[in-house]
Amino acid sequence: MSAILRIAHAGPGVTLQDAGRWGYLRYGVTQAGPMDALAHEFANRMAGNDAGAAAIEVSVGGLDIVVEETPLQFAVVAPGFRVARDGAALPASCLVTLAPGEKLAIRAGESGAWAYLAPAGQIAAEPELGSLSMHARTGVGGAGLKAGDRLNIAEPRAEVASPRVLSDFRAASDAPIRVVAGPQDDYFAAAAFARFLDGPWRVAARSDRMAYALEGPRLDHAQGFNI
Repeated sequence: MSAILRIAHAGPGVTLQDAGRWGYLRYGVTQAGPMDALAHEFANRMAGNDAGAAAIEVSVGGLDIVVEETPLQFAVVAPGFRVARDGAALPASCLVTLAPGEKLAIRAGESGAWAYLAPAGQIAAEPELGSLSMHARTGVGGAGLKAGDRLNIAEPRAEVASPRVLSDFRAASDAPIRVVAGPQDDYFAAAAFARFLDGPWRVAARSDRMAYALEGPRLDHAQGFNI
């Protein structure tokens, strides 16, 4: 028996990610894997899956999914996001079962950059180099999920009759971010480094899974910028 998971909407950056593609770095193939490994593992464990099983990683662009064929349970770990089933609000992190035809929507909220949706079952897809993780820049592991895609879920489970709240996985925090200067910190003047620490900085919209770009004060180089 299998369930069908249909993607009704997928914003940019919605991908399949398992624990990653390890052992190929010497060939120039990076491991990919989830942006938030702890949240990814938490979602899988709450769904009853192996910690490194494939799950759907959701960016602030959001995701809508519809279940077909048979009911299917999900673990949603989406701190700071808005989550709803057929328009009715759900806790941001919860266990929920969708009946065929019901829609689950995940949307950006006041905080949070990455959310995870782990089906209670196995995503039946063909791995590439031993992993289902998508590497965005190279396309290894396939393309990102898009509207109209269908995922087969083998051995689906639907043990939760009504939504069940999961404990807060990670609360929003305004604590300082620690910075460790790299080996080329002398390429910046002391005043520029102090300006970097003072900020303020905003994560730019052009950021992606490879790097976060920051917008803020101009930092001048002391010894050129080729490191």
